[in-house]
Amino acid sequence: MTKIAFIAAFPPPVTGQSLAADLLKNGLLSEDVDIFDLNLAEPIGGEILPRRLYHLAVLEGKLLFLCICHGDLIVYMQLGHGKHALLRDLIFMLTAMMTRHPCFGHVHGSGFRNALESLPQPIRYIEKKCIQHLSAAVVLSDSLKSMFKVLLDDNRIFAVDNGIDPAFVALTQDKFSFNSEPKHILFLSNLITAKGFATLLSAALIAQQNHKNWIFTFVGQKIARQDVDIDSYIQENHLHNVIVHDVMLGEEKHTAYSEADIFVLPSEYEGQPLCILEAMFESLPVITTKVGGIPEIFSDETGVRYVNPNDPMGLYQQIDTIFSNPELLIKMGTANRKLALSRFTAEKHIAKMKDILFANKNR
Repeated sequence: MTKIAFIAAFPPPVTGQSLAADLLKNGLLSEDVDIFDLNLAEPIGGEILPRRLYHLAVLEGKLLFLCICHGDLIVYMQLGHGKHALLRDLIFMLTAMMTRHPCFGHVHGSGFRNALESLPQPIRYIEKKCIQHLSAAVVLSDSLKSMFKVLLDDNRIFAVDNGIDPAFVALTQDKFSFNSEPKHILFLSNLITAKGFATLLSAALIAQQNHKNWIFTFVGQKIARQDVDIDSYIQENHLHNVIVHDVMLGEEKHTAYSEADIFVLPSEYEGQPLCILEAMFESLPVITTKVGGIPEIFSDETGVRYVNPNDPMGLYQQIDTIFSNPELLIKMGTANRKLALSRFTAEKHIAKMKDILFANKNR
């Protein structure tokens, strides 16, 4: 039986990374695969430093115990893309390297290499040496392979599309019509500055000033210490066209997508956002930015329109253009659903990950 030490953040909290980890773990489980969870969610949460260090020490102890007890163990790591996360990951990579266990790194964002190069030189040197001992690295798109350039040979760097939970996909369906009035714009992601929620808020203000009958719905967790507080912004600008909800899952999330006419994610940086893929399964046109792995989601620009980050007026104009053409709405949504069904299913994602893990474990 294959044994895997699965080091990742699992829900809660609900993030793209935690959902991706949960999907892959459940997909790998079988009669021939045994998985040991090492949940990073608590150590990377908002706890005080001593408690976070204690949790990390516990996880490191568990990994060392597993490596000692199981000579055939595979170590799978969901690598972070921030400086503190890289320091955390270094401990686990060193353990796998010292005990001679195959170790796989999976990056779900686009900031990994920048964070690596920002580490102090001695630590950066050790970190790079550990990365060079990875059996393989997995990223979300071909363009993001450059994050491991020089560190790993090309034949040890793999691009694997995200997959969407089959239970959610089963709720979705073709969308052949959209709202007459009011029109609905959906943002579904954690309310982080880098995700561009403030840009969409500013576009909502422009829409209200231009007397557009549009409703802007924001769904996601409010994160402290962002550049803009969404509730304060709504109150100060007397916005009547904005609705804010907390995190939604399952049928509730499907309802939010199904009631929308356009999905918007004006991020400053990204990997391959699950929310965009979900919107595609829901037959929604997408407005987003050409950052990270987003452009490689779309085989052409039939179902997507791009705007620059931090450009509320450009975003408003793009929304207005699409709403002015009902046939374009349907064309974009239909193209996105067709692409999603052909490429971003859980089955395809899990099959590719199995091939990588099991074919490269002896490197």
